[in-house]
Amino acid sequence: MIEMFSWRAREFENFEKTNDWFWAVGLFALAGAGLAIWRGSVSFGIVILLAGFVMIVFGNVKHPEHSILINEDGLMVDENKFLWKDVLGFAIINDPKDAFNKKVIFETNRPVTPKICLPIDRLVVNPDVLKRFLLQHSTEGDIRESLAKTISERCRF
Repeated sequence: MIEMFSWRAREFENFEKTNDWFWAVGLFALAGAGLAIWRGSVSFGIVILLAGFVMIVFGNVKHPEHSILINEDGLMVDENKFLWKDVLGFAIINDPKDAFNKKVIFETNRPVTPKICLPIDRLVVNPDVLKRFLLQHSTEGDIRESLAKTISERCRF
């Protein structure tokens, strides 16, 4: 019998941003750039202004819903396929925003974004059954969400 798990989820939650959020980002960028220029680093001030501008421009981007498929061959997120030899480990953790929900984090050998964090849809997938299946193909480790993802969720980005 071929066992597979399939569900849809967003890697990042979509946060509705108010005008205050955009003003706060702009003011922090201006203050940071002003401080950098005052301290004699004009180029770093420009980088801070550009980063603030990019955050404001991409602030209303809606994160897409991904289709997730886990089977005997490996993990597939949309059209991106990861064979089990490319998956270094996994962890199933509790979602800090919702005690009832869980997330599965895969650590891969990708150089740019090595961690894939996906919420588990408990209406479709039982986390305990998924864990037993994953243990047959990969090793469970102490993997945490990346710091960048944690910061972006705190900033409601």
